Amino acid sequence: MVNPEDKVTVCAETSGDRGRFSVSFFLTGWSLADKIQFKEAYIQIEDWGKMHMPRTARKKSQSQIYHVMLRGINKQQIFFDEEDHRFFLGLLKRYKESCGYDLHAYCLMGNHVHLLIQEGENASLGEIIRHIGSAFVYWYNIKYERAGHLFQDRYKSEPVDTEAYMLTVFRYILMNPVKAGLCTRVEQYPYSSAKEYL
Repeated sequence: MVNPEDKVTVCAETSGDRGRFSVSFFLTGWSLADKIQFKEAYIQIEDWGKMHMPRTARKKSQSQIYHVMLRGINKQQIFFDEEDHRFFLGLLKRYKESCGYDLHAYCLMGNHVHLLIQEGENASLGEIIRHIGSAFVYWYNIKYERAGHLFQDRYKSEPVDTEAYMLTVFRYILMNPVKAGLCTRVEQYPYSSAKEYL
């Protein structure tokens, strides 16, 4: 067993903007079994640190318009068939009504989603994404008989505060499937809002 007289140093620290959490330790005269036991404790401490580290605050948009990206955990595939796409699009419509947001553009790719979204009065951006994400994952896990997370821990968002930048983001979102080689014209892709503007 671990000898309490052995030298052990455990250090938890953060590193500025990235919010990293690290634990370092030095083991002297410990057996392999003791080191494995301590390593398990180290992992638990590191996981705790990741959960409790304060996150960098999101930048607020003066226009309440954001470019949001949801990505599959470990970049894994999210949408496998027509039903997956249609269910997610149905959630966008359902929560658009209840949360009162405006959806200026969207594109569902294989392992990620782009949204150009404007907050409404009924819900914040975070609440909107949580509603959509949790409802989709609940349905998805039942369908594919899986458990756990589907999306990366934190969605990405950037404020869109000028009309010029909004047009840039709009084009970028709708051009995603063309750049990925899935179609030659934006209106050919069935899982984006391109056809709604033609």
